[in-house]
Amino acid sequence: MNVVRRSLPIRYAPVPGEAMDSWLEFLAARLHCRFADVLRALGLPTRDVALAKPMLPRWAVLATAEEIAGIAAVSGVPEDVLMAMTLRRFDGHAVIIHPGQRRAHRPLLWGRAGSRYCPACLADSSGRWQVTWRLGWSFACSQHRVLLADRCPACHRVPRFHAHPRLETPRPGQCASPAPDGPRGARCHHPLSDAPLIGLEPDGAVLRTQRASSTISSRPRSSRCAGRCTGRVEQLFRPCSVMRDAWAASSSTTPPPMT
Repeated sequence: MNVVRRSLPIRYAPVPGEAMDSWLEFLAARLHCRFADVLRALGLPTRDVALAKPMLPRWAVLATAEEIAGIAAVSGVPEDVLMAMTLRRFDGHAVIIHPGQRRAHRPLLWGRAGSRYCPACLADSSGRWQVTWRLGWSFACSQHRVLLADRCPACHRVPRFHAHPRLETPRPGQCASPAPDGPRGARCHHPLSDAPLIGLEPDGAVLRTQRASSTISSRPRSSRCAGRCTGRVEQLFRPCSVMRDAWAASSSTTPPPMT
């Protein structure tokens, strides 16, 4: 039986490179409704088992064709755009996904829970999160030439370690982790754009490595190139100069000037 769903009263397009869950949280914020209301309107589960665990909801990792078609029908966003907002396009060469469970296998290919982020990008985009920030290979922002932050400057938790609370209205750009002090269920809500920026040399080893790994990890998957791409990325991280540059930048009291 086909379920006919109403289109959203207000439509907002995702920004280039945005993660699926970031866009849905932005929609809920603009519609002034709970996160669960948007999930329900798009035909997505509101009680996905993953929503209570330290992992992405399954539709944010590997959405099914039926889920993508339903979201496209309600939101007006093309299906190919929606598909690119999940981790599916990185499967096999930048992350390993268990198809049956639809979750990333963190021990392989530098998979990780939560997400790094660029404070400057969040400030520029009103709190929209890039899907590539979730990849273990992402550690610097080539646009703003800074290291990606990996914790909230207030509560010191890893952002997006859990799915957004489904019964709350999202606040894009603010930390949704549990508050270190306060009543049960309280959220941190600290602006993540306040995190300190650690500048990098424009032609330094860190940014060169990030650009190269981003190029490789964004290539379409193929059975012939997957192993070769992974091997090439691993080779990029061998030079000790890259790690020394990153460590020096993160521990410097006077980082390179921002231009």
